[in-house]
Amino acid sequence: AAAQINTQMINAVLHEQTQQALDTRLKQLAQIERIVQQISSSQNFSDIIAHVLSAAATTTQADTAALALLTEADDLWVIQHEYEGDQIHKFYIEQAKDAGVIGQVVQQGKMLLVNDNRQLPYYLPSPTRAYLSSLVVPLVRDSEIIGALDVESSQANFFTAEQGVFLKSLAAHATISIQNARLLEELHYQVDMLINLRELSLDLSSVGETSAVADAVLEAALRILQAQYAVMFRYDHSLDKLILLASRELAAPPKAERVVDTLRQTAYQAAATGTLQIVEDMSPDEGEPLALLAVPIKHGSRTREVLCLVFTEQQRFQARDLNTLSLLAIQAAGHLENATLHEKIREGNDRMRAILDSTRDGVILLDQEGRLAEVNPSAERLLGVNLSEHLGEYYAAVLLQAADDQGSAGYSPAELRQLVQSRWMLQEHITRRQFARPTSATQTLHIAETSSPVMDKDNHVAGRLLTLRDVTEEKLLEEYRASVTNMIIHNLRSPMALVQTIIQQTQSTIPNLQQTYPVIAGLLDKAVDNTSGLLEMVNSLMDIARLEARQLPMNFREMAVSDLLREALRTMLPVAQKNNITLELALPPELPPVRVDDQQMHRVLINLLDNALRFTPSGGMAQLSAAHEQNRVVIRVADSGRGIPENEREHIFEKYRQVKDSVPLRGNKGTGLGLTFCKLVVEAHGQTIWLEPQGPLPGACFAFTLPLV
Repeated sequence: AAAQINTQMINAVLHEQTQQALDTRLKQLAQIERIVQQISSSQNFSDIIAHVLSAAATTTQADTAALALLTEADDLWVIQHEYEGDQIHKFYIEQAKDAGVIGQVVQQGKMLLVNDNRQLPYYLPSPTRAYLSSLVVPLVRDSEIIGALDVESSQANFFTAEQGVFLKSLAAHATISIQNARLLEELHYQVDMLINLRELSLDLSSVGETSAVADAVLEAALRILQAQYAVMFRYDHSLDKLILLASRELAAPPKAERVVDTLRQTAYQAAATGTLQIVEDMSPDEGEPLALLAVPIKHGSRTREVLCLVFTEQQRFQARDLNTLSLLAIQAAGHLENATLHEKIREGNDRMRAILDSTRDGVILLDQEGRLAEVNPSAERLLGVNLSEHLGEYYAAVLLQAADDQGSAGYSPAELRQLVQSRWMLQEHITRRQFARPTSATQTLHIAETSSPVMDKDNHVAGRLLTLRDVTEEKLLEEYRASVTNMIIHNLRSPMALVQTIIQQTQSTIPNLQQTYPVIAGLLDKAVDNTSGLLEMVNSLMDIARLEARQLPMNFREMAVSDLLREALRTMLPVAQKNNITLELALPPELPPVRVDDQQMHRVLINLLDNALRFTPSGGMAQLSAAHEQNRVVIRVADSGRGIPENEREHIFEKYRQVKDSVPLRGNKGTGLGLTFCKLVVEAHGQTIWLEPQGPLPGACFAFTLPLV
């Protein structure tokens, strides 16, 4: 009976203990649920900390509770509450992450139950007194220790392992809530920062003055970082000096001389080093403590401005504050750069407008689509069209309208169609043309138009620049000169031919002229040579005049390119051999036949080869070559002479044009008509002639095309 009673008693005791444990656990769970609801419903970081500390102290009957968190500086920020009746004393402590019982738990990541703190050499008492027992659990987030929760009592052996289990559970929920609160706060901070930066960008999108940009940046900096005073300096590298650009304040700016000196010194240090400068406590002699931030605003690798923020209270700047300030500096650099560029562009536009308005030549700028982008008054005067009222419109459409209203705007219908189709806009080479515009019944304005491509940074055509020049006086002078020249030519040709005939008859009439009168014979030979040269020049002038008037008949026939070139080579070969010059012919295996006037084309080749031989030194080389390129035959005449200067190449085909300071190595200097004749003959074949920038030999290289059959 006693054994049975004993068993029943033991079971009853175990049942009672189990029931008590369950009741305690249920109370703990209810307490945890209530605490979780409290901390989960709060989004404020300070409220969450207060709830956690209160729950830890109440549940464990502790005299004090503390929560420690690792900071960005890798130390511990400790929030401690001491409970004395209904009063709570709050302390905020910074300590090393390995100091005290909290530091041990943070380092080891395990719960620490201390029955007597006096036995621990590393125990750190609270700011008011030392406690005898401690219970500390780690705060763990994703296997990472972020801090610790500590409760302490003035009695030894006060805490139990069971309370430690409860405290661990509380710490786990607290970690989640603290992390959520931190994330929410960080999110709000980032949202506010992005909103402020976006508003700054919108505000500055249409601002073109650096002073206005600086004011807006300072206002945004004050608003984002909650500073009280902001100033921006411009750093002059040439003078190594700071220049005040703008300043804004929410409170009275600092007036203490030492504070102002520190502000300028810190700003100068940021400009000189290109790095962020931080002063967390300036501790002036008068007034409240001041903190200071100076961030360089860089354009590329150079610091051009410095942004300074002044705080009237001691600050501990977080990494996010410094990152925000760096982002603001980057954005400010872009806006300041744009504002500076706008100011330079305005200044450049003002100068360009003054130049355009004062120049006598007409200037018209078209974009890639052929729309009017810029025009000066001279262009309107020369074309007789008010183009400035049509900026942004298609140039061709404006000219078509002008043609309807005025009858002509200087373009033929075919040229206007080409403008409308915009094919002309895509050309990469320079084009030139001349046209006449009647201004009255008796007067006509002659205009020379040069169209040049405008290239972008990628070397693509971005538009065209049209330059209009009044050549009326030149045209009239040219016509007068042509009429005088024609008159002289016709009046000289017959007498010169008669003189040449008389001299030749005299030479043949006098017997033994060379032996009897050698001096007279020499003079007569020179006279024949000179009259022959004059007659050749007169004939060339007549041919040029007839070519310009499209009156020189052309006898086109089909022939092989090789026959044409070999005939010219045979003619000039004796001259080359006499002067020790190699004359080379370079022909591909097969060339298609061409349709040319062989006599006129022979004269073109002789002119070009004669020029090449006269300017090629002894022992040099001249080359005559042909190639089949893009459905045409290209003939090239190259030499190893000195070449033609860059500034002369554009005018080399003009009538009477001679290269300055260019003396032939043999023979007389030309009349400036040979290349003009070549150009007109080639153009009479519907082809083009040009001077290539780089030829197969070091000297000049002339090239022209021949039409295929």
